[in-house]
Amino acid sequence: MSARLVLLTDGNPFGARLLEGCAARGVRFDAVVRETRADFASCLEDARARGRAGVLGALGRWVVRGRRLAPYAALCRAAGARFVKTGPRNGPAMLADLGALAPEWLILGGIGILAPPLLATARRGVLNAHPGLLPWIRGTGVVGRALERGVAIGATTHLVNAGVDTGDVVERRLLAVTGEERSLAALEERADALAVSMLVDLVVTLAARPEAAPSAVPQARRAKICRWLSPEERAAMDERVRDGLALRLFERWRPVCDASLRLPATLQETLS
Repeated sequence: MSARLVLLTDGNPFGARLLEGCAARGVRFDAVVRETRADFASCLEDARARGRAGVLGALGRWVVRGRRLAPYAALCRAAGARFVKTGPRNGPAMLADLGALAPEWLILGGIGILAPPLLATARRGVLNAHPGLLPWIRGTGVVGRALERGVAIGATTHLVNAGVDTGDVVERRLLAVTGEERSLAALEERADALAVSMLVDLVVTLAARPEAAPSAVPQARRAKICRWLSPEERAAMDERVRDGLALRLFERWRPVCDASLRLPATLQETLS
């Protein structure tokens, strides 16, 4: 029998929060597929992408990745989900494991870009949450780049296709910025939490109405892909956060939203 809901993750904390959030709402994933590769080369590449080049930074990420396997297995036991250890992203082992599960819905909990054959294993679709407002802010380091580009901080749930954050948009919400935030890191943490909350809501809806697919709107444009800010850029952005930039952008975008800070599906242009 095929699995209805499958969570795919590389051990990212995002996936753990999603698993716990769904369990707290009474929704169980049929399986959690966890990429177990923790090779040093991929950690070094990740550290460099985040502006933290160096062997020590990569070594730290390598150790952390290795330690996350046991907590995920324990989380799955607590949540009543089957735990599947798989191979590298887009590799033959991952493809075989997902193919055997044949999920109706594949939910991404921090995994990176998937190749089309893996996306095709989900019979009804693949869903993700992104800590930025699509279509304007896609890629990585999106909170800092949103501020840089004059776009409010928020999150988006969307269907996944072969592009980088280019799938049809299910929902977009603004982050309720208070002006008390003192750093970019604080805003990044809150944007991640908002993305998790939105994806939990979507999974709960799918579990309650398995026959109904979420309505989604195609993206009408393709913004330039974001990259992580350098350490120098982050320091400069911290100053702008303390100066109220995030709050000013929130106040600029808030009037077009509903009471829950949801952006209208028809909004396709940035607000200047």
